[in-house]
Amino acid sequence: MTPFNNEKYIRIQSEHIKERIAQFGNKLYLELGGKLFDDYHASRVLPGFQPDSKLTMLTQLRDTMEIVIVISAADIEKNKVRQDLGITYDVDVLRLREEFMNQGFLVNSVVITHYSGQASAQNYSQRLERLGIKTYFHYTIEGYPHNVALIDSADGFGKFGALDVVEDWADEARRYYIGIVGKYGAQVQSLLKKAAGLDIRTICSLHGPVLTENLGYYINLYDTWSSYRHESEGVVICYTSVYGNTKKAVLALAEKLKEKGCPKVVVTDLARDDMAEAVEDAFRYGKLVLATTTYNGDVFPFMKEFIHHLTERGYRNRTIGLMENGSFTLQIARVIAVFIPCIITGLCLLLMFCSRRMTYPWLISIFSLVLPLFFLPSLAALIGSVLIEPMFKPYMPVEEDAA
Repeated sequence: MTPFNNEKYIRIQSEHIKERIAQFGNKLYLELGGKLFDDYHASRVLPGFQPDSKLTMLTQLRDTMEIVIVISAADIEKNKVRQDLGITYDVDVLRLREEFMNQGFLVNSVVITHYSGQASAQNYSQRLERLGIKTYFHYTIEGYPHNVALIDSADGFGKFGALDVVEDWADEARRYYIGIVGKYGAQVQSLLKKAAGLDIRTICSLHGPVLTENLGYYINLYDTWSSYRHESEGVVICYTSVYGNTKKAVLALAEKLKEKGCPKVVVTDLARDDMAEAVEDAFRYGKLVLATTTYNGDVFPFMKEFIHHLTERGYRNRTIGLMENGSFTLQIARVIAVFIPCIITGLCLLLMFCSRRMTYPWLISIFSLVLPLFFLPSLAALIGSVLIEPMFKPYMPVEEDAA
């Protein structure tokens, strides 16, 4: 039998953990069962495996990780003893914490699971607090794991106006999901796949009403939102306008879309309307039009903020149209694109003329002749914009000058 390759185990495990951390935004909850060190049982049954292989693997990540030690309230209650060391589990927690800290790991807290009011667990928690160790309780879930028809959730299935059961759930829940959960679509999809085979009858959210009816409707919406699919057909037009001309163009577009039979057209002034609702509509419908003005050589601030909200939440899988104006800015950009190469070409000719007095005149001359060739496209643009375009301008449609 081939012995266990301890070095390969440490290398592969470390690589996979780092990949998972990168996949979930540099945050990963990793649960490790068994012993992190002093695992003599594993080393006996698996030749080549070192008793501290897990801890050695984790030392490669210790600068970016925190260890949380977990102990069951039931084990505290019955003074369960670790047979290989002859000490109780609650004493072993303190031993483990000290060992981890000696290895350079951050250990700030202990979680007591299966807590249901046991006095021994409460006393142990107070003891840890006196030692400066934060303690958290994980309460038992009634009926779990035999009754999985009840799903407890924190942010999931929550909504703004959590206790308001009269208003439509979807509007506020959609806005809540996009604002709070939006960028974690991959994690939500993973959870929904695991829950797909369960007979769910009740959803209890910490930030929303208790859901007991038509659960398929809520779950399907979460599946749509977390997979970044649009919920309804329609076009959202988000704009900013300084002098009103961009607004006129947007309203004209909206009317055209309605005439063409677009099922839903939403027009939002980002400088005056609710930004959160604009973001919600952008995620709800399948098409988005952005119309804005040039401001201080950049995108108008409200539009820039809106785009930031979309990208921060992983906006994708949509058709996006752009409406720009700025006839002045575009003309300036064209002039800059043409005349800067002309200036560089002139400087190169001057350099070539002066090169006769330099150490390597032939090298300078070649450089001065070759460099202007890189700007031939810009010179072509000059010919097009200055000579050719005016010839066809009388036959081109006249556009309203938008400020």
